[in-house]
Amino acid sequence: MLALAREPGVLALTQGHRILYRWRGVPTRHNNGGATERPTHAHVWQRIEQSLAAPGTPDAALDTPPQVGMKGIPWPLFVLRLLANGNFWRPKGFALQRRGPDDVGRRAQLAAVKLALFAAGWVMAFVLLPVGWVLLAGLAYAAIAAPGIVEMHRAFQTVEP
Repeated sequence: MLALAREPGVLALTQGHRILYRWRGVPTRHNNGGATERPTHAHVWQRIEQSLAAPGTPDAALDTPPQVGMKGIPWPLFVLRLLANGNFWRPKGFALQRRGPDDVGRRAQLAAVKLALFAAGWVMAFVLLPVGWVLLAGLAYAAIAAPGIVEMHRAFQTVEP
């Protein structure tokens, strides 16, 4: 048996090229560009075992919808977390790196802390400074951050199923 995982999909084949399991994800804003709503390992393995137990059956049909592990987070919050990961200048993804197995999780938690501190800073600015100045600073920041956010929106596929 050969199992391949290619973003965003899973394909499991026998040596005779019989398809035991197949799933294909369509990156959308609902699943955070394909980063969430993927089938769980246990679900995939259970379906492969079911296919192996019935050797005379035809190729497995596309698994839709599979049992998924992590649900997508709301798109605006996803964008804000990517923006926090890019230190609020440009959205930056949590791409896998060779720093360790929990590096993505650690960076995602750090981005959440940065986001909370960023929001607290703006609240404090509204409390302590004249509202006009803070609004002007907010508009200037929006002008700086907007091109990166627009670029990120275009980079993600937005085709809904």
